[in-house]
Amino acid sequence: MKRMTAIGLCLIFILSGCGMKEIYELSSTEGRVLHCKNDTFMLIADGSAIALNVEGLRNIDKYSDGDLILVWHDGVEETYPARTKAYKIKLTKKGSMADVDENVVRNLCDMGWIEYDDMVQRYFEAEYIIDCETPDDSE
Repeated sequence: MKRMTAIGLCLIFILSGCGMKEIYELSSTEGRVLHCKNDTFMLIADGSAIALNVEGLRNIDKYSDGDLILVWHDGVEETYPARTKAYKIKLTKKGSMADVDENVVRNLCDMGWIEYDDMVQRYFEAEYIIDCETPDDSE
């Protein structure tokens, strides 16, 4: 009888875990906002770009290029640019394009994440000029 009770309890524990959602530990990263092609919302942190999946977040359009934000996210896919899902964003300090890492911007422009014509208009306030080679879309 004890054996049947033990087996029954094991089955209950096993089956009860089947409907549970996975719980991810969130990390937080601080960096600068950069809006890229196709409405991609980038976080520029520690000399790297991270494409944020901001689905489900409200008021994303209130953040401008160069704003310093704190992002709570799950694991980061190691691609370039890296990718992650953002769960919460908090504005730390207003900023401008002059605050965004010039080298990261140049790399993203060279890879086609930012259009050169768009750069001329958006980056006039930065103290640097980005001269990038945009990939040829006709190939």
